[in-house]
Amino acid sequence: MVATVITTQFTKKYNHLHFKRTERKNTIMNNTDRITLSKKMSYALRHRPEEFGLEMSLDASVLLDDLSKALGASTDDILYVVRHDNKGRFTYNPETGRIWCKHGHTIDGVNPDLEVVDSSSSDLPEVLYHGTKEQFIKSVMKDGLKHMDRNFVHLTPSLETARSVADRRSGKSVILKVSTRDLLDSEHTLYKSGEVYLIEHVAPSLLSFA
Repeated sequence: MVATVITTQFTKKYNHLHFKRTERKNTIMNNTDRITLSKKMSYALRHRPEEFGLEMSLDASVLLDDLSKALGASTDDILYVVRHDNKGRFTYNPETGRIWCKHGHTIDGVNPDLEVVDSSSSDLPEVLYHGTKEQFIKSVMKDGLKHMDRNFVHLTPSLETARSVADRRSGKSVILKVSTRDLLDSEHTLYKSGEVYLIEHVAPSLLSFA
């Protein structure tokens, strides 16, 4: 059997973290190695993905293969940590190949509660709605729906909900609609949080009046 020493450069706080792992056919890790790798994963996924060259999505996930390369750990060992973490901090989706921490992030703009929506998602609505005011329509039809001071544009599958949101502000309410399939084909990722659908931008060409 071949013993391999895996070391990764960290900030000073984590420079001491390294471990010796014996390559073997099974994926059993000793407790010390598991805890050490778990700390590395938590640090990279919760606090400093950029230090490892990781490209993190807004749902706080990264590709498992990228994390493996960044940490110098095998994908088998990383998934072993996921399965045996007694605090349940990590989640891995084998369909997308992405891994993330469920909570504890100090990274601005990411939300692990977001669910990436794709064409295979269950109960996919045909149309999504957005409520706004008449005075904003000219701008919207020119530039599309922008997230403004939020992280995302908020959309709903419920016409009633869109109307209720629009009616919270004074002025004449206008309800816009967009095909969910068109959003999935756009350049932006569509997310879901509860019953709300979220996207960074909706192009004006995709919008019509409800």
